[in-house]
Amino acid sequence: MARWPWIPPRSSSNCASSFGAGGVSSTPAANTKRALEALEQAAATGFRAWERMEGEPLLAKVRRDARYAGILAKMRR
Repeated sequence: MARWPWIPPRSSSNCASSFGAGGVSSTPAANTKRALEALEQAAATGFRAWERMEGEPLLAKVRRDARYAGILAKMRR
């Protein structure tokens, strides 16, 4: 599976804790939170392909979150 350019691969040291072994759960709310954090990081590091985000079906739930509009505004600047 191809990764978007701003999402760094997980190191093996934190992989287990991120998927239910005492860390972030894999609930939809946790996934949305992680997605928003990744998008925030992308905006902060200069990612500006907001058109790509708007057309990405996998981000449909994330786009419904109020924080998404703020991230999108940062990318459009």
